[in-house]
Amino acid sequence: MSVKAFAVVGYKNMGKTTLVCKLVSELKNRGYRVGTLKHDAHDFQLDYEGTDTFQHRQAGADVVAIASSGKWAVQGWPAQPPTLEEMLKRFEGVDLVIVEGYKQGNLPKIVVSDRRGAIFQNERLENVVAVATIDGAPFLAPSAARVYDRNEIDCFIELVLATLALR
Repeated sequence: MSVKAFAVVGYKNMGKTTLVCKLVSELKNRGYRVGTLKHDAHDFQLDYEGTDTFQHRQAGADVVAIASSGKWAVQGWPAQPPTLEEMLKRFEGVDLVIVEGYKQGNLPKIVVSDRRGAIFQNERLENVVAVATIDGAPFLAPSAARVYDRNEIDCFIELVLATLALR
């Protein structure tokens, strides 16, 4: 069985992370186990020079993991970047995953947009179920998408739960 997932997408500095954090917090308050996956268009750095795991990678390790009593992390350096589907297969023990980014993925999406709706002019987005507005309804929102103010978290929660058949 694959994990249930939903995406929050939009352009930089539009409030995606803020919305994701509010969704996670409210879903946790309702008793759900929630994972998140953040797509980073840049080359992020978990390790830094001088750490043991950095030295493991420098020695040639293809996968490096670190674990402590309360958390763990795994880094890998595959020949090809993993697909969204491959990444979602790694989530175990959660009811759903909220993905930040992966605009072109096929997950149901909440699009964070301002009134101009530039993302709808510039991107071909599929499976948009809702738009989180910053300053009023976007001019170009898909007709099938529900439009809410980005602070109407309960509306987004109900939509996510209904879309993923979790209630």
